[in-house]
Amino acid sequence: MDSARKLQQKLTEELQLAQRHIYARDRIIEGAHAHMVVQNMHLDKLNHPLQTKEAQARKNTDCLRLFPAGHGHYITNTGFIETLEAEKAQWQEEAAAKVQHQVQAARKKVEQAAAEVQWRSICATHTLALELWTAEISQLKAAGVKKRDLPKRPKRPLKHS
Repeated sequence: MDSARKLQQKLTEELQLAQRHIYARDRIIEGAHAHMVVQNMHLDKLNHPLQTKEAQARKNTDCLRLFPAGHGHYITNTGFIETLEAEKAQWQEEAAAKVQHQVQAARKKVEQAAAEVQWRSICATHTLALELWTAEISQLKAAGVKKRDLPKRPKRPLKHS
């Protein structure tokens, strides 16, 4: 009986040790998986700008237009050549529209700068008029003029006018 009890105790200890090993291995694998998830998120973050740049560069190449819809074409086929020419004309129109937009933006910027200079001039004139009005009011008050007979304060100009 004593040897059977020792054998049972030894087997129980070995089973507990094996269970601890399995538990530790599972925790290690779980940590490795979590680490891989974090690495994958970081890799996606780093690859996103690169992929957008490559997609933008690929957008303007003829390589993607050689086989529209995934079908093969004879490059000397008139329909294919017309398609390429139409796409080239569309690209040139878009480029011209972009240049036109840049010209309009520059013109608008110049107009805004001129309007800003004019507005600053109007504000300076108004400030000067206020100073003159303040000096005139103080002289008239010293002379004893009634408050209702004093000249009105100059109105502030509106920006949209």
